Amino acid sequence: MFKRWCVIGLLLLTLLPARIAQSQGGGVVNERYAHLARGVNLYRWFWLPLTDDPTTRFRPEEFTALRRLGITYVRVPIALSYVLDDSPDSLNDAHLAILEQAIDDLHVAGLAVLVDLHDTNLSATPLPYSGDMLDPAFVATYQAFWVAFAARLAHFDPDLTFFSLYNEPFFWDNPSDWLRIQADLVVAVRAVAPQHTLIVTSYAYSMIETLVQMTPLPDPNLIYDFHFYEPFLLTHQGAGWTWQGGLRGLHDIPYPSNPEVVAPLLAEQTGEKYVLLAAYGDAYWDRAKLDGLIAPAAAWANAHGVRVICTEFGVFRRFADTPSRARWIRDVREIMEGYGIGWAMWDYDEGFGLATHAENGRVEWDWAVLRALGLG
Repeated sequence: MFKRWCVIGLLLLTLLPARIAQSQGGGVVNERYAHLARGVNLYRWFWLPLTDDPTTRFRPEEFTALRRLGITYVRVPIALSYVLDDSPDSLNDAHLAILEQAIDDLHVAGLAVLVDLHDTNLSATPLPYSGDMLDPAFVATYQAFWVAFAARLAHFDPDLTFFSLYNEPFFWDNPSDWLRIQADLVVAVRAVAPQHTLIVTSYAYSMIETLVQMTPLPDPNLIYDFHFYEPFLLTHQGAGWTWQGGLRGLHDIPYPSNPEVVAPLLAEQTGEKYVLLAAYGDAYWDRAKLDGLIAPAAAWANAHGVRVICTEFGVFRRFADTPSRARWIRDVREIMEGYGIGWAMWDYDEGFGLATHAENGRVEWDWAVLRALGLG
């Protein structure tokens, strides 16, 4: 059965344009990269807000269903506070055992696993973004933790298990600090996980704009990660947690955009919301514009002979116009596949999800999104 999944993964890769599948050589071979072709984030499992019992968050048959739909891997966000401990090896053994069982279950279902250390915050809030990493003492703690963590997980098949060292570092005012910290971290983790591919990223929320400013690290067994949520007005419309207060209350934003299609919404708005919507319409957001933003990542990878991946993209669904949301997801997914870039949608069954859980626990799929993702 597992060999069958491997063959399917390789077929997905061969369907991508040969110019990219072959030109993004690097040290990560096609067979391994094929496992990262199409993914989804399993949110609210080991990352804040944590479920009361992670062992009951998902059922094994859900993993099998994802694989049958065409998903090749899952990204598993993990809170540092969940796995870090004051024990001699810095690991919470009870929690690590639960995580290891989860990885086993995912592998049995034929899914590769991207282990994503999603924050460095040791408090009980889901707001990380590098605050602790500005403290040199904490950086030393974090590096020691990752050495122990990677050593603990190194027994998992390196073709199916990937380690993402940090999610969306900020470091806007001091990017060189992050690049130094990450370079040291790669060396330290490589000593205990010599075969595993490490996922690395740029500063400032893993944006493409900062990725293409990076000089690739000398380690050939790396994949460079970026996240894509452009335009933010569309992908985070109505979201109450963003720093852009003008997004709250916005809904049913059309995509593609032009001044004519946003005019009815403008008639209902004033102030900041009016300005944001008018600018969105005037920008003519469409597939070509999205392509122009993603293309530099592929060009950078080709120029340096490395691989890139997008482990987050999506549209907050609560306030979104369903057809527009599906069109944006389809365009972004097809653009990335056109450049041979593996992807993972944010997320599986939460605010950006491709499914929901009914009260009886039954999974209800969003078929418009599945079709947009080329799944099903």
